[in-house]
Amino acid sequence: MPIPPNTPATVEVSDYGESIFVGVEATEQAAVALPSTAALFASSVAFKKVEEVVKLDRRTALRPNDVINRQALVYWDVAAEFPYSSSGAAGSPSPLSAILLGCGAKKVTVADTSVTYMRDTRDAFDALTMEMRQPVSGGSYDYRHLAVGCRGQFGFSVEIGKEFTVSFKGVGRYAHPDRVARLAPGYGAQLTNLFDIVKANAISIKKIGARSVCLQSLTGSNCFGWDVKYMQTGCSALPDRAEPMDTDASGTLELFIAMPDWMDAANGFNPYIAGDRSANTPTVALEFEIGTSAGSKVVIGVNEAQLYEPTPAVLPNKLVGMKLKCDIVDGFSWVEK
Repeated sequence: MPIPPNTPATVEVSDYGESIFVGVEATEQAAVALPSTAALFASSVAFKKVEEVVKLDRRTALRPNDVINRQALVYWDVAAEFPYSSSGAAGSPSPLSAILLGCGAKKVTVADTSVTYMRDTRDAFDALTMEMRQPVSGGSYDYRHLAVGCRGQFGFSVEIGKEFTVSFKGVGRYAHPDRVARLAPGYGAQLTNLFDIVKANAISIKKIGARSVCLQSLTGSNCFGWDVKYMQTGCSALPDRAEPMDTDASGTLELFIAMPDWMDAANGFNPYIAGDRSANTPTVALEFEIGTSAGSKVVIGVNEAQLYEPTPAVLPNKLVGMKLKCDIVDGFSWVEK
């Protein structure tokens, strides 16, 4: 049966010995040379080929079944997850800096103090060259998937007793996979600066508004609030591109906390009232600092967040907890200190 018009057809490649190399492009879709030090230590990588096709009717009296599907658009769907690795020095960007820039963030550096990432403008949205490599032929060559002009969405996960991870999910221009000379990943200090398993005492600041909470986990998706689609557009000199849409797609967070004492004047609050969106829902600020040593801290902040869907849940110690979802209304920041 022929594929209906404009239906994506996907072929996924996700393997075991893969490594990923990433660099920021000076010119969109102009591939940058990626040295061994451009490798990022990843826990998972997947490149999925996506095709959009158009049905062409070529039927005649002599060829009554001659209907073909012509590829109208093809691109890579790229997903990767990385254990968080710090720079080890306050004021120096982490190895994952390119990932944040390719998710629509801009970088502000204060020497010897901090590197802050916050939402950039649409026109300044950086694009990435990304390569997934798998060693073949006895280790002399790599099987390479190359994507240029990549843009995506940034996510993260912090949970007590588990690994601190960040994620990239995006799209980029397709090129046929090829075989190239082997390039061994040069992870360098990434492995020595990996964030340890998250302990409760490693989260020093955990605030909803002015109130401190007992945090079990915090996850985020599309934190910088960009909707990115691969498409053809008359507004670009490129034939097709990873297009930052002109409308926002709200980022979201999910918090898992110990049930606050509703009557505690200092730190208690009623999560059902805080998450009531019936009318004029107030927004709150959020702040969480993960890490205890200079050069390996991350402060996750939101200027305005809207809480919703409070759901009771049981904490690992069997106490009553509460899960809260949260829309990022304005001012997400990721600060490495």
